[in-house]
Amino acid sequence: MRHTNRFLYFGLQFSVLYDKTTKLTFEQVRRRTDFVPSRSETFQYGYSSSAYWFRLRITNRSLENTKHWLIGLLDASSIDYADCYVEYADGRVEHQTGGLKRPYVDRGFFATTPFFRINLPTNEPVTVYFRIESSAAMFGKVTTWEEYYNLSKGRVIIFAIWMFLGLFILRSLNSFVLARFVSNSHFRFYAVCTFLLYLATLARTGIYPILLSNHPQLLDWVHAGMGRLMPMGLSVWLYS
Repeated sequence: MRHTNRFLYFGLQFSVLYDKTTKLTFEQVRRRTDFVPSRSETFQYGYSSSAYWFRLRITNRSLENTKHWLIGLLDASSIDYADCYVEYADGRVEHQTGGLKRPYVDRGFFATTPFFRINLPTNEPVTVYFRIESSAAMFGKVTTWEEYYNLSKGRVIIFAIWMFLGLFILRSLNSFVLARFVSNSHFRFYAVCTFLLYLATLARTGIYPILLSNHPQLLDWVHAGMGRLMPMGLSVWLYS
C-alpha cells in the first residue's frame, strides 16, 4: 500500500480455512497449511454452522501513515462473531473482537460491519487472520481503509441514518394519528404494516445490534422475524 491509497480490496489476496468444528484456536490455525486461495473479490457463504478463517499478508509502503489504518469486512452486516488477529514480524499478536452478538464494549472500531484499527509499520510484512461465524448467510469484502478517509465517508452514512430515523418517526406518527380518526379497519391495518416495514428496514442501519447486543435471541428474532412478518402483513392487507 502506498500513501495515495485510501482503501484497498483484498478479495483475491486472502486464503480461506473452513472450521467445521468451530473449535480451532488461533495457535492451531496459524500452523495450518491447508488454507485455500480465494477466487473472488467477495466472500459469500450460505447458512452454515461452520466457522471460517481468512488469512492475508500486508506490507505497508507508505512513509506517512503507519498507525491510522482500518481493516475489516465491508458489507458483512450479518456476522455474529468476528475476531481479528494481527501477527507482526517480531511475533507479537494483537487480538480484537467484533460482531453483532458481541457486547458493545467488546467490539472494534464502531461501524455497521466488523472493522478494526491496526498499525502497519512501513516495509514490515504483517499477517492478518479473521475468524467469522454466523447463524445467517454471510457476504462481504475484505478491505483496508485509511482511517480518516473512512471517517469522512462515515459522516455521510451517519447523516443518512439519522435522516431515515427522522422520516421514520414522522411517517409513523402521521399514520397512527390518521388511524385514530379514520374509522376504517383496512387503513389501520395498513398503518401497522408500514410501521413493520420501517422496523424491518431499520435493521440495515446497525441500530439493533447496539440496542440488543446483550440479548442475542431477541436480536435473532428481529433480523429473521421482522423480515418475514412485514411481507406477510402486507400480503394479508392486500388480500383484505
